[in-house]
Amino acid sequence: MRYALILAVATMVSWSAWAQTWTPKAADWDPVTMGLDIQYKLDFSVATDPDPLKPWSLVGSGIGRHTFGGVYRLYDPLGDQAAGAYDIAYKGGAHSSENVTHIFANKPPVPGMTMPDGSQFTGTAMWLTSGAFQKNAAPEVATYEFNDVTNAWAWVGGTGSGTWLDGSTGSAATGADIRGQNGSTNTYLKTPVIAGEEVVKTFYLSQDVYVPRNAFSDAIDGDTTRAGFTNTNVNFAIYMDRGGAGLAWPSGHHNFSYNFTDELWHRIEAIVTVTTLGGETRAEDTGWVSVRYYVDGVLQPVTANMDVALGGNSMTNFSGDLNLSWGDGIQRGNQGSAAEFYVTNIVMAEILAIPEPATMSLLALGGLALLRRRR
Repeated sequence: MRYALILAVATMVSWSAWAQTWTPKAADWDPVTMGLDIQYKLDFSVATDPDPLKPWSLVGSGIGRHTFGGVYRLYDPLGDQAAGAYDIAYKGGAHSSENVTHIFANKPPVPGMTMPDGSQFTGTAMWLTSGAFQKNAAPEVATYEFNDVTNAWAWVGGTGSGTWLDGSTGSAATGADIRGQNGSTNTYLKTPVIAGEEVVKTFYLSQDVYVPRNAFSDAIDGDTTRAGFTNTNVNFAIYMDRGGAGLAWPSGHHNFSYNFTDELWHRIEAIVTVTTLGGETRAEDTGWVSVRYYVDGVLQPVTANMDVALGGNSMTNFSGDLNLSWGDGIQRGNQGSAAEFYVTNIVMAEILAIPEPATMSLLALGGLALLRRRR
């Protein structure tokens, strides 16, 4: 068991180092030359809901809303969903404030735009927003008033309801997020946990993302701090569980936030190495996950990546395979996030090529030598 642990750590270090030197192909993407076994791919080009009255639905896609916000299918950016067809409610006041401070028009990507792989945008994607309301039916905007008691300006009101894109009534959300749906196993990448054995799998996840810069028409009631454009940050994260316990962030994980400022399509990629080491009992099972994020083929700073041990629902609380998926999200505008963004070409695959066999062998031999010396 001690040798297995040393070998597991050595292997994790080797694959982690490889992930930092390997460059994903943002352009000329070819799964064959990349050695990928594609297990899930979605480009939203075909409506998944047969109801012609709901062409914006994502039913059956295996991807959907996680906890809040509007998640829809973009299907007609030059017609029913053209720029200005909907009102976006934006919460741009104090941190975590629920006041709607601005209303502005939706701004979808235009068909024919250049995609990261050199192709052209077809006009279909997944659309996420904290508040897509029917035209002239968004919640009332707050007023920016001076409080004589606190001797400070503050937003007042703007917490009411409006009519959402789908006809439902409600207030603007605190953001919008998606992930692989619990129970939709086609959106899971699996790593088995086998008693007495070490299993190492490395996965490739990618998606193309577009974030518009929604403009404010002007400042409101003397508030000059939010005039101009919305924020353009989007958050990315991986989710894990074991045996269908419910996808969640692994303990110690943090999301990766990227600021999109140029209104172009970008490819976000992640290389995720999962290592499991089965114990004699479930309580003795151990595991690790290493994540490296890339934007258009460029490895992101160390602070955006992670290497953490797995526990709880990701390892010891349940039995079965270790499941991996990933998600995207935005928060309130006052927390730095975009008001809306678009996603397509979602790919989840296992990398079949074995990296740096010489390095892995040397590390394994080093572990054996260490074990012999300690004996």
